[in-house]
Amino acid sequence: MKKITATTPLHYTFDPTRNNAKYSINDGETWMNHGEFCERMAKAILGYAPTKDAVAFDEGFDLPELKASIKSRKCGLTERKNMPKTPAEFMADFWNREHAELYIYVIDHGEEFNLYMMNRSEFRQFVERFAKWDNYCVKFRIFTCDTKTERFLEAMLED
Repeated sequence: MKKITATTPLHYTFDPTRNNAKYSINDGETWMNHGEFCERMAKAILGYAPTKDAVAFDEGFDLPELKASIKSRKCGLTERKNMPKTPAEFMADFWNREHAELYIYVIDHGEEFNLYMMNRSEFRQFVERFAKWDNYCVKFRIFTCDTKTERFLEAMLED
């Protein structure tokens, strides 16, 4: 695993009074949620256009140039509605259909971003440790991003 640390590459607006989409990178013209914000910041940090992708996990990539999937806290493994409805079947189907070659987990600390760049095996270990089944959304989500999460990722860097 590799880690990249960078400061915020783009000017943005944060409005805590907004319901879900609290971030804007174009002075309030459009708003995005935390996951979309982290994805765009990661793309900008890596030198790519900070655009929103609109492709499913099994059809394309968040960052096609790197064949990468980008995730952050509270993310779902997929937004696909046609996934199996039980945890074991969902996870088996996910790993059968998932085809990214790089997984980028973004942790933001105010103006600083850590991008943890993982291969499939490392990401799978991460998911097995931190993804939890969400009965309401009927999918796996990575809800937390705390010191335990960061310690796990930092320990993986040492291997």
